[in-house]
Amino acid sequence: MLEQPLDVVTGAVLIGKIVGASRIVIGVEDNKPDAIAALSAMVPSEIAVSVCASRYPQGSERQLVEALTGRTVPTGKLPLHVGVVVQNVATAVACSDAIRYRRPLIDRTITVAGSGIARPANLRVPIGTSVKDVIAACGGLHPRAAKVIAGGPMMGRALGRLDVPIIKSTGGLIVLRADEIRRATYGPCISCGRCLEACPLGLEPNAISIYTEAGRALETEPFGTRECFECGCCAFVCPSQRPLVQFIQTAKAAFSTGSQAGLAVRPGVAS
Repeated sequence: MLEQPLDVVTGAVLIGKIVGASRIVIGVEDNKPDAIAALSAMVPSEIAVSVCASRYPQGSERQLVEALTGRTVPTGKLPLHVGVVVQNVATAVACSDAIRYRRPLIDRTITVAGSGIARPANLRVPIGTSVKDVIAACGGLHPRAAKVIAGGPMMGRALGRLDVPIIKSTGGLIVLRADEIRRATYGPCISCGRCLEACPLGLEPNAISIYTEAGRALETEPFGTRECFECGCCAFVCPSQRPLVQFIQTAKAAFSTGSQAGLAVRPGVAS
């Protein structure tokens, strides 16, 4: 948004023409004033730059649609069902490159951050580059580096190895030191309801975790397992430090295989 605002706007216009959109809105949170200014200077009259309050997880489709249009996407439906198409700014730039220059998507802009990396940086990385090489380009790991997370601090996943590639959905890498990792064991659900209050979709993470822990993952669909987009808000507020997102991922895996045999999660170290 800062370095390629014209490409973002051009891509948005092209996407709008392709899908026959009557209105194009670029939503930017209010903690990015430089990006707001850069985009506002480029937009034609048919596009609006809408400033949203900074609120996690507003970048999710459902929350963004409601913030920008006031429309609510029903459970189990897509934004298209309420007349909206959502694309992110990176996709807009990729569409601009593809349509104007016939350039395929061959690289990804990522953020490498955290106290466990020697030189944090924003990099444009060819897709397929190994995480190991990206870390080397940033000066390597700190001697006390203990965990590398692919993605953001809330939705990212820890990597078990570094010889894995950067893919088109990789937004960044976070490297943590040993003293920044929570190693406490998790306890049983105490039915406090905090995860219910925190869930932006009104799902029941507590029930999903309890059923999955008991080896009954296939019975969790009524609690919203399929609708969860794994934002991590529930696990963040849980006083028992239960790995609720991992329970939900386990339940989703059970749906994919059609079997919950061996999928029960036992109390232990939260990852």
